[in-house]
Amino acid sequence: MLRLATAAIPPLGGAQLWGASGVFSDPYGSGLRTVGAELAELLAGGAGGTRWLAGDTPQRQVVFGPQPAADAPRQRLGVDGSLHLLDGRPVSPSDPLAGQWAAVDGGMPVFLERVW
Repeated sequence: MLRLATAAIPPLGGAQLWGASGVFSDPYGSGLRTVGAELAELLAGGAGGTRWLAGDTPQRQVVFGPQPAADAPRQRLGVDGSLHLLDGRPVSPSDPLAGQWAAVDGGMPVFLERVW
């Protein structure tokens, strides 16, 4: 993942890998697929089927890390659709929301793929 992302630098400030994916592959591709297609396949599942996520930092670095566990939600989704941090404060645009689990009032946690 780091080698593929490095191809996009200098528009990016760098690339980081948070954890070990357990996937070992040939660092050279056939050239028949795009970098995006190669990355999507790697992110879909590493060792043990762990899904990986890609994010970014304010310093314009791409960050790869494993999807967090469902038993550790970082926010709460109300029945009215409101989203709050676990301490009850409303979320703000600076809070990391997408790629996180949310506890649901009266239900099972949900994974937030996208947040608008």
